[in-house]
Amino acid sequence: PEVESNRRLVDTLPALELYHAVNRSYHDSINAKSATVTTPSSSAASDRDSTPSPASPY
Repeated sequence: PEVESNRRLVDTLPALELYHAVNRSYHDSINAKSATVTTPSSSAASDRDSTPSPASPY
């Protein structure tokens, strides 16, 4: 029954299959990228982003 409903869903939304394919390849590329990034540099970057800049007009 589950496979049947999935097939019906794909018939209703042809883009769903494409969405899943793109989503999978997107996550694969994200995982590959994040694997090459070292944790210290990424955490330093996020810390800098979260800290309000003195040059900010607000």
